[in-house]
Amino acid sequence: MKISPSPRKTAKKAVTKIYDEWDNPAKGTTSIKFSGTTNGDTAYLTKGIESPISLSSAFSKTLGLTKGPNLIALNATKKSNEVLDSYNPISPGIKRLGGNTPAEVSVSVSKEISSLGYKPNTVYLTSDQSWVHGLSAIPLAAKDKAPILLTDPNTLSAVTKSEIQRIKPQKVVIIGGPGSVSSEIETNELPALGVEVERIWGTTRYDTPPMIAERVINEETTGAFIATGENFEDALSVASLAGQLGIPILLVKPSSVPDATKSFLESHPQIETLFVVGKTGSLDDSVITELGNYGNVDDLRGTTRYDGNVNALYHFRLRPEHITVAHGWTFQGMLTGGPLTAIEGGVTVISNSQSLSDPVRYYLLDNQDNPLNYMYIPNGTDNISTGLENDLDQYIPE
Repeated sequence: MKISPSPRKTAKKAVTKIYDEWDNPAKGTTSIKFSGTTNGDTAYLTKGIESPISLSSAFSKTLGLTKGPNLIALNATKKSNEVLDSYNPISPGIKRLGGNTPAEVSVSVSKEISSLGYKPNTVYLTSDQSWVHGLSAIPLAAKDKAPILLTDPNTLSAVTKSEIQRIKPQKVVIIGGPGSVSSEIETNELPALGVEVERIWGTTRYDTPPMIAERVINEETTGAFIATGENFEDALSVASLAGQLGIPILLVKPSSVPDATKSFLESHPQIETLFVVGKTGSLDDSVITELGNYGNVDDLRGTTRYDGNVNALYHFRLRPEHITVAHGWTFQGMLTGGPLTAIEGGVTVISNSQSLSDPVRYYLLDNQDNPLNYMYIPNGTDNISTGLENDLDQYIPE
């Protein structure tokens, strides 16, 4: 990620700064030193969402680095003048965005989005137990540079509540019906936090994606991802890719195209290409034939969930500088990690908890010359083990 400074006013010689190799730290680098002088009335450094560090007229400060991006902002003021500058040293390695519960994982991802400088006005909220409605929300959350937070269906999870209070968004958008996120959360708990509340919810799992898609597309959108609505992995394994490309995810039944999906495609003839993703066995051939009535069908499916995942990545020929590795047998990591991955221009690959499949391993090997700078793991160690994490580290060059 490249950050461009946005100075409002410049104070002449307000800050002189010296920094050591901040833009390309070697693998294993754990800190960075900033030293220099300032004649500002106030001056400070801020790393991510950490507390600001005050700078004196002559300063030398060492900041710890985490694996991956480390957005560091420098601010100095003198009377009415202000200098803003920012740096983003990337420490090569793997960053786990974990937690003991799905809600905690979603909060870890949300804090990472904030640490990268994004300040969303909207936060998306869905159930930590059901994927039915939430899986199509990743392109919309990515468009808004916003997190998807998870909650207990009945009562707003404490960590999620605290994260909403930290972000202070204008609006919380609930994805799914009262069975996914209760009316109590919608009408009482969220309004008590001082936010607007909106719910996006279709009668069935097939009705919700077109409602979300209407907010994702524009007049230049020419494609859509198509996946079964009967499992989560077919759609979620490519959802961050959809977010990065800015195209919607629509669902179909195993043997037919639902009316809601048909209606959306008929209403948006500029969507010329339908990318069918997931496992070959998830959809009957008759569905592929029927989809041909609404656009050109590009069948990217594979024999396994891993083949389907990497087939889509190879098709779009992306050369990402970072990759998210998520557990492919549970939905929470793929769902919550999707917006962050899309926002930062990465892709998601999926795995079991202990070892990589051959298709994913080959994909990582193919990307080693890119080079691959860092990875995210939006799961706890019960879903992606420390052994697998150590194995993944070899794909990040020294």
